[in-house]
Amino acid sequence: MAIIDEDGRIFGTINVVDALAVLLVLAVAAAGIALVTGSEPGEEETRHVTMDLGPQPEYVLEQIDAGDTASLENEPGNMTITDTHFTPGETDPQALARIEVTGTETEDTFTYGGRTLRLGRTLRFETDEYVVNGTIQNVGNGTDLPTQERTVTLRGTVPNDVARDAEAGTETRIANQTVASISDVAVYDSNRSGHRTLFMAVDLRTYGTGDSAEFADTRIESGQKLVLPVAGYQFTGEIERTGGNLTRSNEEVLVTNVVDESVARQIEAGDEYRVAGESVATVENVAAYGTNDPDRNRVYVGLSVQALTIGDRPQFGANRTLREDTWLPFRTDNYEFGGRIVRTGTATQPGESAERTVEFELQNVPPERANSLSAGMTETAAGRTVARVTDVTVEPAVVVLESESGDIYEREHPVNKDVTLTGQLQVRELDDGVRFKGQTVQEGNTLVLDLGTTTVRAEVVDLDAE
Repeated sequence: MAIIDEDGRIFGTINVVDALAVLLVLAVAAAGIALVTGSEPGEEETRHVTMDLGPQPEYVLEQIDAGDTASLENEPGNMTITDTHFTPGETDPQALARIEVTGTETEDTFTYGGRTLRLGRTLRFETDEYVVNGTIQNVGNGTDLPTQERTVTLRGTVPNDVARDAEAGTETRIANQTVASISDVAVYDSNRSGHRTLFMAVDLRTYGTGDSAEFADTRIESGQKLVLPVAGYQFTGEIERTGGNLTRSNEEVLVTNVVDESVARQIEAGDEYRVAGESVATVENVAAYGTNDPDRNRVYVGLSVQALTIGDRPQFGANRTLREDTWLPFRTDNYEFGGRIVRTGTATQPGESAERTVEFELQNVPPERANSLSAGMTETAAGRTVARVTDVTVEPAVVVLESESGDIYEREHPVNKDVTLTGQLQVRELDDGVRFKGQTVQEGNTLVLDLGTTTVRAEVVDLDAE
């Protein structure tokens, strides 16, 4: 049978002209629909987005890896994880993911799952192992998240056992990532009972670039506070500085204070002040002197301290800059004291240690007072001899009298005595003078000697007696 017969019909049923007319109508209709709806087949394209997954249980994060893929059902398009970033959170860790999205581009509009890909949109990422939902934070190019390593110095207060267990080399890991690593630790006492001040240099994996870098939603800059797990404890530390490790130095200072005589006796060179098992200060030398109170001594203690440089000056623990007038504590298992810094850069008193023979006088004293003094008497403080009487000379006291006519006469007092003492004093020789018991001594000054059974207040008459 012929396809088109002599009457112009196809297979003897449809006229060719009618068929062409039908096809023309269909073509016009299709063109009209396309013009009205604007629908044309789109091209397959890819975009990269950063998705905030929010807090997630760690067992979920352990399943998330670069290369994981999620596809749409009954629609073209898929998503592939290319990078992840985890940080500690208040309860569960916080998670970010960089995701490659394959969707459709139509007239400069990129769609995925029938919706435009834009900031703030929520996407569902589902695999056979896990399901997570996230909010788009960023749309752009590149498969990697903008992360970088930043080092910060943190300072905070922790219980004693946490300070003892905090160690350099300890890592904080979330799922398959190391997010923080302690590179150095320094521990000092704090003003809070049962707690220590903890300094740590910590290497952090931060999110963002330059000044915008963040860790756990905290900007990396001085004064900000970070929460980090340390030795099973949620440590809250303030950023003291960014960049670099702990800058340690051994500094010498001289401190002084008036302490109980029993404490002064115990202080010895070599004593260590230990915190969390580490030595933070050592006694280099000590000098003790008597005071008006026989049960109290003034001590000068030279210390070598382990300091940290925060800013432009070294400091001993928190807020104790090593400069004159700063108060420093010192503790051992047997005693404790505090002292005010009087010198920095050295652990010794000014000048050179020396022994001087000094002559001084007591005038017009009762005979029983004069008879109470003898050669061999000493002043000691904390078991150390600082003065020794080597000679005592007693003579009748000379008094000055005025007659009725106004004449002046010198006469021996019938009872009272003048006493001349010669003694050997432990002093410090300076270019501009001599110091005894931390005080400058000059001829004409009054010296106070605690000789055990009696206290002498005598005038210095010769600093270089033979």
